[in-house]
Amino acid sequence: MDHIPIMDGTNYTLWEYPMRAYLKFKGYWLITMEGLPDLANQTTPFTYNPDKYYNLDDGAKGSIKQRLSNAIIEEIKELSSTKEIWKYLEDKYNKAGSAQVFGDIQKVYAFQIKGNQNPKAEIS
Repeated sequence: MDHIPIMDGTNYTLWEYPMRAYLKFKGYWLITMEGLPDLANQTTPFTYNPDKYYNLDDGAKGSIKQRLSNAIIEEIKELSSTKEIWKYLEDKYNKAGSAQVFGDIQKVYAFQIKGNQNPKAEIS
């Protein structure tokens, strides 16, 4: 989890892929994308393992919030589910602004593999 950058609003594209991979690894991705199933909503009582889905949702929310800046945590504090949080972050921050595009172009121009050396260091 330490390899996932803190998302501050300017680095969504760098944050999203490792965060998604982490949520998949922990078993939280389905609840992040699908949300709480109908049987687990607050208006319908359910008999089988009632805390299961809420625990998954809480785990996913906690994982995401650990890798967000305080300002973004403040923005999402009223959102109740992981699905809502993920959609909000994606809708608001998944935009390649001109500064980000320019920075990516600069990285491409600066990239070079040195002569006949092993390119492992440059690629990673």
